[in-house]
Amino acid sequence: MASEQNILILKLDEFIRKYYKNQLIKGLLYTSGLLVAAFLFLVIAEYFAEFGTTTRTILFYSFLIASGFVLFKYIAIPVLKLNKLG
Repeated sequence: MASEQNILILKLDEFIRKYYKNQLIKGLLYTSGLLVAAFLFLVIAEYFAEFGTTTRTILFYSFLIASGFVLFKYIAIPVLKLNKLG
């Protein structure tokens, strides 16, 4: 009985690790795509619109906040769960 329970726990742990590895890979793809797209959008918008200092500052900090959020949500959380810290 105990060995069957251990086998079940090991299989469950293996499934959980595989799930969070897949989440991490998906997160890396989403993060890289979103950050590159946002950066290109901001650079092209600045090139054509020539924003003032205040607008540039707002765009810069909003890009940093959005980047931090995406990195935390799609990369940090799966890494923590993969290492059994979350």
